[in-house]
Amino acid sequence: MRGVVVPSDGSSTGGGAGDADLGSYGNRPAVLVAPDASNTGPRYSITQVFSSGNEAISAAQANGGLLERAQINGTVQLRDNDPNHAGLVFSDCVIDGGAASYAVNGFAFGGSPGAPAEFRWCEIRNANSATALTFDTRLLRCNIHHGVDGVKTFDNSEVYACYIHDLKKFAGSHVDGIQVVSGTNIIVHWSTIEAWVAEDATQDPGSVASGGLQSGSFNGDVYMELYDNWVDGGGYTLRGAGGSEEVTQIFRRNKHGRGISPYTGELTNGWFGPISGMNELDDTSRLVSDYDDSNVWLDDGMPVNGG
Repeated sequence: MRGVVVPSDGSSTGGGAGDADLGSYGNRPAVLVAPDASNTGPRYSITQVFSSGNEAISAAQANGGLLERAQINGTVQLRDNDPNHAGLVFSDCVIDGGAASYAVNGFAFGGSPGAPAEFRWCEIRNANSATALTFDTRLLRCNIHHGVDGVKTFDNSEVYACYIHDLKKFAGSHVDGIQVVSGTNIIVHWSTIEAWVAEDATQDPGSVASGGLQSGSFNGDVYMELYDNWVDGGGYTLRGAGGSEEVTQIFRRNKHGRGISPYTGELTNGWFGPISGMNELDDTSRLVSDYDDSNVWLDDGMPVNGG
């Protein structure tokens, strides 16, 4: 199975050590090498196992808000009505949602009652909806795979230096690397999004997903920025919002592949191109999905808008 990292032993305890590499919110360092299985996910061996997300949350609370080097079997569900869930940090963990809807459910549909939660250097895998659903949640250097969607982003979400890949598909499911239907203050940056269905999926293995970013079926305002990512696959890799009045999206310095399958090394049937729904105006003549010439082809550095 592609992208699954077996953590190696290390002398550090994880968590705090080395996390200076992540910078701070609003001041993340540039990423020079595209995130993949070798530089995302746990850095150190797993030292404890929890049979549920609730057990893991309790352990984090008992340890001053930090849980490190844990295998967590089940959904980590952060609740918007519990102030003790605010600001929790999970570092160097493997979170396996199994057959649950989500492996990480970050303050679903309510938002954090305080500081946002962070998942640092985690492997987040297996879910029958999205691998991670994020309100007031930061995903930092995470290896994210085997959800029907990689991440569903809502208010105050950050995806930084993550590797989103190997998506899951069932009959009738809609598969995306990142999906947005509402939410403001969303940033996706310095991440790799490979929008293909995993080779071990039960439906259409190895096919392209719907999109690397899917924008649509909006039920609220959207403001999101996508900067400096490595993106490929999908029917269209980045799907903008067309002329939707409630949406603002800004795309800068993203690097596009050309639909070459990571499994076969050949052009994938069903890949129609790098973008759709970009640079259209709403009814007030406002630019909705702002996609400029800083977005380029990875292989030759030429602007995607130019072909």
